[in-house]
Amino acid sequence: PTSVTEVNPDRPHILARIIKRCLVKDHTRRYQTALDLRNELEELKQEVESGEVFERAAPTSQPVKWMIGIAVAIVASVVVTYLLTRAGQDTRESQAAPMEASLTQLTSQPGRESFPSLSPDGSNVAYCSSENGNSDIYLKRVGGERVINLTEDSLEDDRQPDFSPDGESIAFRSERDGGGIFLMGATGESVRRVTDIGYFPAWSPDGEKMVFSTKGLRGRWVSLVEARIWIVDLSTGLSTMVLDRSALMPAWSPSGRRIAYYGYREPAEGESQHDLFTVSADGGEPLPVTDDAHFEEGPAWSADGEHLFFVSDRSGFRDMWRVRIDEETGQVLGDPEPVTSGANVDIYSLARDGSRILYSSIAGTRDILRFPFD
Repeated sequence: PTSVTEVNPDRPHILARIIKRCLVKDHTRRYQTALDLRNELEELKQEVESGEVFERAAPTSQPVKWMIGIAVAIVASVVVTYLLTRAGQDTRESQAAPMEASLTQLTSQPGRESFPSLSPDGSNVAYCSSENGNSDIYLKRVGGERVINLTEDSLEDDRQPDFSPDGESIAFRSERDGGGIFLMGATGESVRRVTDIGYFPAWSPDGEKMVFSTKGLRGRWVSLVEARIWIVDLSTGLSTMVLDRSALMPAWSPSGRRIAYYGYREPAEGESQHDLFTVSADGGEPLPVTDDAHFEEGPAWSADGEHLFFVSDRSGFRDMWRVRIDEETGQVLGDPEPVTSGANVDIYSLARDGSRILYSSIAGTRDILRFPFD
């Protein structure tokens, strides 16, 4: 569109810049939250009222100053209203700003690194990579350079590592010997089988049990419909089903009372949904955490049990969110708030002391090719 200052030279150039940013085609270059836009408009309003904006421009009569102030208010009302209601998002979601944090890239190996798991003290990370042709589990110190392949002796795929609460062991899914969940020492020694089924193992807080899902595929409704979650007692090897309904990627709460998961459900009306739930570790009726058309997955509890983290596309990107929750009852205590912005989060892991969050972000390139044909 024609610039505001071209239509009316009496308008401040800052207003033209704000409107232009709202209308730019690349959505990543627009204001990401209504709060950002509001702040800019408020600053402009202050400059208009103080006369500062006119000191940098051509002399303008006082009546025009008043009209510009009205114009700023109208633009603020119209554009903020649009941002607050776009895509049917809840007003509180749009106003919320991501958490402030410093970001550090941890890996840069060829290929894809995924399924990260932070050690309890946040100093080491176990993750999955296919650098050697098959999927292996690697160990790296946060801030270090050396990478250790913990499953180098396995010719089958090993993935989905999870550090034990004491940091001495790592549970993981392996396709070796017919597949199942296995345990090994934190540096790859003493591998042993736990179950002959299962994916996404997650330790109980006391380290005596493990919860897992019977399906390993993510993001497809067919697999979710068939997925169930089970608990295995590590001392006896006995497994019991927790929930006989769609459930994937379980996560134990810090107290051990509840298990969070994401699952598929068919609403009474409308399209099928992927939502978050919690259920008592002893079984029973699950309670919904989310109930909307957004795709939510990968729940994880904060160290204090006061928040449930998850990945959602509710911002237009795959970002990390969190919601306040009562760990004892599973009751949701607030609205979801963003943790990242535009991060394209795949899988993530929280340090047990709450100091760090590690996540894998999918980045790819696409090229245009051509070939001759008759």
